[in-house]
Amino acid sequence: MNTQDIPPLITQPQQLSVRFSLDRWDLIRCRLWVIAHNRFVVLLTLAMSLGIPLLNLRDPEIASRSAGFKVFYVVFLAAVMFALMAVIQIAMQFLFMLSNKNRGVLGAHELEIRDEGLVERTDVNESLHRWPGFGKIGRTGSYLFMFVGGNIVHYVPFRCFPSEEEAKRFEDEIRKRSQVA
Repeated sequence: MNTQDIPPLITQPQQLSVRFSLDRWDLIRCRLWVIAHNRFVVLLTLAMSLGIPLLNLRDPEIASRSAGFKVFYVVFLAAVMFALMAVIQIAMQFLFMLSNKNRGVLGAHELEIRDEGLVERTDVNESLHRWPGFGKIGRTGSYLFMFVGGNIVHYVPFRCFPSEEEAKRFEDEIRKRSQVA
């Protein structure tokens, strides 16, 4: 579907808007960024990564070793566990993205800044996210992330803007209206 094919349902004079398309690769990259910035997931991963090696210190074979070995053992095993859990998270995201149709997430999008909120249009929905509901705004070199509800995140690729100044203008307007720093 072409981004021009999205008919507006909420009518009002158009203000600042952007049209873009998301593919599976965009979705995977963005979901991994969101997971990496989820405090609960990071803390749980750290707790499990450190918890298992620390519990293993009670083993008589390890308990009889030097303090230097124990420190090395805990750090090394924690790093291995953290990497293993990260690989599992990445694999789960890939499987989820490949097995799910993600209707309304993949394909053409239009985001429009209005006085009452941010309007999102796709080929399957049109929604209004009011400014007080915005929780957080993040960015990477390639994407702008807008957390517009408990579990709703909009990913806007910077490649859809004609210039870096236009991307900055869009982001600044979102931050100003949502009052999220």
